[in-house]
Amino acid sequence: RIFIIVENLKKSNNLGPILRCAAGFAVTQLIKVGYDKCNTEGSHGAAKHVPQISFPTLEQAVAYVKTACNCPKVIGLLCGAAAGAFSKRGYHTTRIEQRGLLRVGSPCTTTVEQTTAEQPLSFPVHSNQFGNKESNICLLISKNPNGLPLHLAEWCDLYVHVPQVPIIAQEGDDQPTLLDVASCLSITLHHMTQWAGYHERIFQGQKFEVAQGVQRGRLPTSFQPTLEGLRQDLDQTSLRGTTTVDDTIDEDFGSKFFCEDESAGDY
Repeated sequence: RIFIIVENLKKSNNLGPILRCAAGFAVTQLIKVGYDKCNTEGSHGAAKHVPQISFPTLEQAVAYVKTACNCPKVIGLLCGAAAGAFSKRGYHTTRIEQRGLLRVGSPCTTTVEQTTAEQPLSFPVHSNQFGNKESNICLLISKNPNGLPLHLAEWCDLYVHVPQVPIIAQEGDDQPTLLDVASCLSITLHHMTQWAGYHERIFQGQKFEVAQGVQRGRLPTSFQPTLEGLRQDLDQTSLRGTTTVDDTIDEDFGSKFFCEDESAGDY
């Protein structure tokens, strides 16, 4: 199972392209940090096919994926590496303090350098450094295509990036990345699902076959979920192709969603 954590700091934040990528690669659940409500423009109905949950803080979201979701590690997506970082040995990470970002840095040249690095390394997605195939995966992402914000990066156990071939000659740390976040996420999820042995959805006519839609619900804000309860709910709602919320999610922080049958539009 694959889980994604993303910040949602305002209700107008557009997560539509991210939700469409998540639906296309059968992501088990999108975990939002901040508001429940978000803009889903560009999802083309795919938002109804991605189970979602929200937490007020990143600390709570990480605790949830590591306990209830059985994800041993949080993998940070650094998006594109404009220096053409293709080496499977991995790369050191560089803190760009003035921009508040973590980016791909210099390459590791020896095995000793890999094992003695002070900070977690970043690996190109084609190296498939995603952990154990028997374990679930959590991917922490940001909408910034130039790197991962430092306050998010500190929660990650390792990093992955999408190597690119730069077409614009530019010196220093401000080399532009050519792919946006949704493109980098799609490439990363493609490698993850191929590595994990996911099967492609079958076609019905000219469209992919999708599961029957479901209706979202919200528990009272005073509800205090137990670890066992979260795991049971996750098992009920995380089958590939099941769905939950759309862009009419209510505005309370930290809401928890459950599922009931309802038809959903296709995309």
